[in-house]
Amino acid sequence: MFGDFEAEDTVKHVVVEIFTSNIVFVMTKPLKKLGWRDVNQFLNKHDIKSIFRDYTAEDILKTGIENQSLDIRVVATLIHS
Repeated sequence: MFGDFEAEDTVKHVVVEIFTSNIVFVMTKPLKKLGWRDVNQFLNKHDIKSIFRDYTAEDILKTGIENQSLDIRVVATLIHS
């Protein structure tokens, strides 16, 4: 998850699927309609790779195993990417 609750932007946070940039959900300020333009503007302000730079795939997988939260879909994503 990355973003900024304090910013005046429509989009406050974006959660992406691990090891991908697939959007899981978008958190916004109260509004009636969200457009892709709003999401794209937000994404252009943030560098996903730099946010996850401190974490390695090994660290993420190790944590998933330790927490018993590693899912076969995650492993399949790694194998097929």
